Amino acid sequence: MYHDILENVVRQMLAEKRDFATADPKITNAQIQQFATQIGQSLRNELMLSSARNQYLLQHVEKTVGQVVDGQRACARRGKFKPWKAELAFGISGAKDSLPAFELPTPRGNLVMLHGKIDRVDLIEERAAVAVIDYKLSGNALDLKRVYHGISLQLLTYLLVLQNSGEQLGKQKLTPAAAFYVKLLRQLEAVDHPADATKPEDEKFHLKVKPRGIFDQRFIGALDGELDTGRSDVVQLFIKKDGNIGANSDAAESEPFGALLNLVRRRIGQLADQIIDGQIEAKPYRMGLDTPCPHCPYRPVCRFDPVMDGYRPLTSYSRDEVIERAVKEAGDA
Repeated sequence: MYHDILENVVRQMLAEKRDFATADPKITNAQIQQFATQIGQSLRNELMLSSARNQYLLQHVEKTVGQVVDGQRACARRGKFKPWKAELAFGISGAKDSLPAFELPTPRGNLVMLHGKIDRVDLIEERAAVAVIDYKLSGNALDLKRVYHGISLQLLTYLLVLQNSGEQLGKQKLTPAAAFYVKLLRQLEAVDHPADATKPEDEKFHLKVKPRGIFDQRFIGALDGELDTGRSDVVQLFIKKDGNIGANSDAAESEPFGALLNLVRRRIGQLADQIIDGQIEAKPYRMGLDTPCPHCPYRPVCRFDPVMDGYRPLTSYSRDEVIERAVKEAGDA
């Protein structure tokens, strides 16, 4: 429901040639309510309207989507990226504005054809620069060590798809600029005193929940035009007084950013070759104390025994170590 409502809201903006910054908040809120009602009526014979509890849940979804849109509106006022595509499909026949499958050769000469759907694509027209947005209920940060080991490839793969297909979208070659998870659910914040809480009418109230991911630092001004030094209100970024990027920032220099995209391209090819070679045994990883088993829906029927079979150990690299390795592998390729 969250995805469908947001998709319809963005599509309506695009049809009206508006963006988050220029769309009338009253009209947008009315559209959210309209789309939520339509989707509620279409779900399993009006399941979402069948009881007072479900109607309350539907109203909660409306309120949450409204908060997300308010946050995106506040971000848009600070930056230059504008919504360009919603639910952009690739390799899915019959989908609106669908791109062909993303073809990628593997190290052993096989050919991978990827298909999927991108929640949202933002664009800076004059720079042909794109940012991809992936809506997530929790919206965690992009863990680069998971990217390095091939566990979390989806978000950056979207940038590869757009980089490869810019001409088919009627543009010149597109420049990947950023990839973000946007958190949908909000939560209560602890403050020492009620006076310390940001007031809802303050724009910073809607910037409390930042999109997380990674971006090329050449586009800092395009993401947050009001930032000179200090901490950004729009993205996870801290600029020191000497102009250098501080720790725990999502920014990356252009060379490492490109190297990470090339790393993702190689990992997809390597994984595809392994699958084609028949390496599909149940051999979950273990990285520090983290394993996928607690979250696996097949756990009740899985016959993997951690004691007898053993996990596949992966090294838990730091963010800087991943970037260093990605640049080195790009140079060796």
